[in-house]
Amino acid sequence: MVERKNKTQFVSAVLHNLPITPRKVRLIVDLVRYKSIREALAILSNLTQRSAPAISKLIRSAVANAAVNNKVSFEKLSIALFIVGESYKLKRSRPRAKGVTFPIWKRASHVYLKLQINDDLSTTTSDSVSQKKNNQILKKNQTKSISIPKQKQLELKA
Repeated sequence: MVERKNKTQFVSAVLHNLPITPRKVRLIVDLVRYKSIREALAILSNLTQRSAPAISKLIRSAVANAAVNNKVSFEKLSIALFIVGESYKLKRSRPRAKGVTFPIWKRASHVYLKLQINDDLSTTTSDSVSQKKNNQILKKNQTKSISIPKQKQLELKA
């Protein structure tokens, strides 16, 4: 059995029954997933969506949990896991033509957040993820080299 010397530690926070649909919350969460705390709060402070203040409050709550329980500053934290799940649905109806009613579901969300404590400040989760994405983009954009016969090269130069 192999023992790990550096066990990664996590700090979590949960937001239950946020009265915004999970689809709308996921759009905001996708912007800040795998970022450092400073980056995430900067992004959220510039957004106008209704769920942005709630998400930033959740992040600040998780940072406070880390400071109190684990004695860790926010510079060592990065977002490791951000999950948005569905909560309750309020079922309402809207009257339509010919006495028919159409259903309206007012959805709510549960948001789960896990922050990773990075003991090694040189490599953060957001840097490694952005490097992987950049490498994928470079691989897609690389064009195959085309060999042009010497006769054609001479024609093109002339």
